[in-house]
Amino acid sequence: MDIYLIPAIRKATKQADLLLAELESLSLLGLSVLRSIRDRLQQGITHSAVKIEELGASVTLYCNTMLKKMDREEGELFTVARHAIPSEQWFDMAQQFLVHDRLVFEHDALMMARARAEAGPAMQAQAFFAEQLCDPLLALNRSNWNDDLSDIEPVRAAPPALMQAQTAADGGRRGR
Repeated sequence: MDIYLIPAIRKATKQADLLLAELESLSLLGLSVLRSIRDRLQQGITHSAVKIEELGASVTLYCNTMLKKMDREEGELFTVARHAIPSEQWFDMAQQFLVHDRLVFEHDALMMARARAEAGPAMQAQAFFAEQLCDPLLALNRSNWNDDLSDIEPVRAAPPALMQAQTAADGGRRGR
């Protein structure tokens, strides 16, 4: 949104300037609340005391702020965007979104690989399974466990010992 859609709206029309300012204000408030939560948690760790009620109120404030922002985006900003941005520009932005998402995915995979390389064997196995749970293609496969997946190639090969461990961890869910 902030990288592609909002600049395109600003360029296409001045009609949404007030709304964009309000959305930016909500984002800044949300960021401020997140920083406050982080600071409280760090203090709690340092001093072994966390005020749960205050922390809960901050999390609630953050959630409500983000819900209000999303409601305004969905209810008003997207309406303005649909009318102000030409259709060919939507396709360009979609392509940019896909490239951006792929770069983020590759960065996350690289960070996970680095962490796995620096960890011991037990942590490597744990990281492997965590990665499998986050892999979107495998998540799609897991959502269709009742389907016959015998014709689908594995997304990535794993050492046989890890594959056996994963099969045991699955507990035979594929057969259900």
